Amino acid sequence: MITARLRREFANKSTANGNYYPTKTHGISAFEEVLKTASLSFDHEEWNDFGGDEGRRTLTVCDCCRHPVGKAMLSWYRMPSGAYEVVAYLT
Repeated sequence: MITARLRREFANKSTANGNYYPTKTHGISAFEEVLKTASLSFDHEEWNDFGGDEGRRTLTVCDCCRHPVGKAMLSWYRMPSGAYEVVAYLT
């Protein structure tokens, strides 16, 4: 179940709080680690097409039985330094 705590933790991992990631994978994985604290995960069948230096994706959030329980919206941008800004929201 998506809770207010999970939404806050997602916000804390977003770049707006000074978190920059060396790769997109590092950024996206940081958000998945938050989901794991509640026995949730991204639907890995949707775990593709994160190409390019900037973009946006919506991923399904699933419980331990792979039932959809919400959505996560992720956006990324590669800065001139090479680090990535990654912002995500849960619904």
